Amino acid sequence: MYKEREIVLDFIRMNGPVLPIQVAKQINGNTMLAGAILSELFANNLIKISNAKIGGSHVYYAVGQEEKLSILYEHLPGKEKEAYTLLKNNKFLFDELQEPAIRVALRQIKDFSKEFIVKINDEEIKGWRWYLTKEDEANNLARELLKEEIKNEPIIKPEVNIKTQKAILEKPVKEKQNKLIGKKIKEDTSKFFEDVKKYLEKNKVKVLDYNIITKGKDIEFISKIDSSFGELNYLIKAKNKKTISEKDVVYSHNDGNLRKMPVILLSNGKLSKKAEKYINEKLHSYLLFRKIE
Repeated sequence: MYKEREIVLDFIRMNGPVLPIQVAKQINGNTMLAGAILSELFANNLIKISNAKIGGSHVYYAVGQEEKLSILYEHLPGKEKEAYTLLKNNKFLFDELQEPAIRVALRQIKDFSKEFIVKINDEEIKGWRWYLTKEDEANNLARELLKEEIKNEPIIKPEVNIKTQKAILEKPVKEKQNKLIGKKIKEDTSKFFEDVKKYLEKNKVKVLDYNIITKGKDIEFISKIDSSFGELNYLIKAKNKKTISEKDVVYSHNDGNLRKMPVILLSNGKLSKKAEKYINEKLHSYLLFRKIE
C-alpha cells in the first residue's frame, strides 16, 4: 500500500489534475483501491480535491496545479459557466450587483470563486474574487468599482456605498427628445468632445444619455446601434489619452458588466500591447476598441 501511495502521489504531481480511473490504471488496480489511496492522501493534506466533477468524479491535484482546474469549465452547467467567465474576466464581483441566478452560480463554483469581504470604514461588503486573484488586487478592484480614491488612507464619501451605487446603475435610462448631435452642450465644449460627437454622428450612433466624467478627457454614453438583429444597447467609453492601458480596458469592461451592456472603447490614442492582448485573449466581443481619426 505504501508503494502504491508513493506511485499515486508522484503521478498526481506530474500529471494532475487527474481522475480516479487514471490513478487506477497507473497502479494496475481498480477504482476502489485508487479511491482509498486518494482519500488517504487528501486526509493527510498531500493533495487537493475539486468541488466540480467530470462525469461523476472529482479530480485530484497537487498544490501549484490550481490553474489547470480550467479543465472543469466544459463540465459546468450553463449558468455556472456564465458565472465562471464573468468572474474570470473581472477578477472581482460585488455579490449584490449580480442577477440572482449568477449569485447562486458564484456560490456553486467553489473551485474558482472565493468569498471576499471588502471593508469600507465600518461597512463590510460581500464580493467574490477569482481564485487566482490575490487578495490585495481584489481589494483594489473593489474600491475602483466603488470609485473610491485610495491614497495612504481610504477617502470615503458618505453617499458612495454599494446600495447607492446599485441604485445609480439600475436607474432606468430615459431617451432624450433630441439626439446628442447638434445639441448645445454646456458641460463640455472641448475639442475632444466635438471630435467624439462627429465620430458618433458619422457612425449613426443613437445617444440615449451621457455623462461627463472629466471635462475634455473622459466621457461615457448610453447608446443604441443598428445591427442585423435590430437595435443593440452599448456603453461607449470615450477617453482622451495617447495610450490606452490594460487598466483602462479592464475598468471599462467592468463598467459594462455592471450595466449589463457590451462596451465600445473610443480614444484618439492607441492601445498598448498589453491592452490589445487582453482584449484579444479575454474579452473578444465583450469590448470593442475604436480609434477616433
